[in-house]
Amino acid sequence: MDRWREWLGATLVVFAISERTFWAYIRADDLPHELLITMLAYGVIVAGALALRRILAQPHGRSNPQHPILIGALVGWLAEGAIVNTAYGQADNPFPLSIAWTGVAWHALLSWVVGVECVPKWLHQWNSFRLAIFATTFGAGWGFWSTYYPPSVYGTESFIRHTALTSALLIGGWTLLAAGPARPGRFERGTAIAVGLIGLALMLGVWMPMNPFPVLVLLGIILATLAHLFGTRRREPVADVAEPVAEIGPWRFATLALVPISAIAVHLGVRAALPNVETAANIVLYIVLMFAGSFTFFRSWRLAAKTPAEPPYIPAPNAIQ
Repeated sequence: MDRWREWLGATLVVFAISERTFWAYIRADDLPHELLITMLAYGVIVAGALALRRILAQPHGRSNPQHPILIGALVGWLAEGAIVNTAYGQADNPFPLSIAWTGVAWHALLSWVVGVECVPKWLHQWNSFRLAIFATTFGAGWGFWSTYYPPSVYGTESFIRHTALTSALLIGGWTLLAAGPARPGRFERGTAIAVGLIGLALMLGVWMPMNPFPVLVLLGIILATLAHLFGTRRREPVADVAEPVAEIGPWRFATLALVPISAIAVHLGVRAALPNVETAANIVLYIVLMFAGSFTFFRSWRLAAKTPAEPPYIPAPNAIQ
């Protein structure tokens, strides 16, 4: 049950950030059954990523702190290169920039590193003030991003409803993940291999005929990343026992409500100042996230072989109050 809890929490977070925060509004083609299928597709990718994370932490439960952005990149590349074909270039996002946007800059950096890896730990380790700063910043970025969509097509009411629903998924996922990572099980290797084979079949069978060179390039990058992950896994025995981290009080969870509040506030403020203007928010955040995501990826790649392992992350008993 612990692995199901972690899988559901990570799936909700990744779906909320990778998919719904990116699109920002309830669109005409957002049909319930299609959204469910999309969430399940993310769930398959997340299952493989969590299994890979546990494999890399074995046999002593110690993880390399440089690995999350690399694992997150695999999540992004499977989402954008296997489920859909946006990793192979579009008119407004040509190849090879399409390898980084959105696979590394959005999926890896925001959804996986911040959403799945960091926030559940921050809920234990940070005080309410620091969490409030994060939640306000994250929400403000979300609200600013939404203003680049044409206001004549996507109205404020749609954004508010969508933000409320997406935030419920996001905070629910963070609550599930805050209970701590699940212990490795018997099917980790099988799960990771199965997800990898599904992605390979889609890339070769569906997208290869249309994009042969980009597919081969992305496959090479994926294989190189996997080889680097396994080549830099930490194998030293645990020399220190991780102390349980602090319990989570209600005020820490309450600060997460600042995510939708600040998102809506920034959206309303920009729309009031520029009522009929499509802002350049996409260009601004594209530059910021491309730089941050690419820098973090290459820095972690370089440091992965040099960084000592982290002790296991153990939440306190009954940590969520």
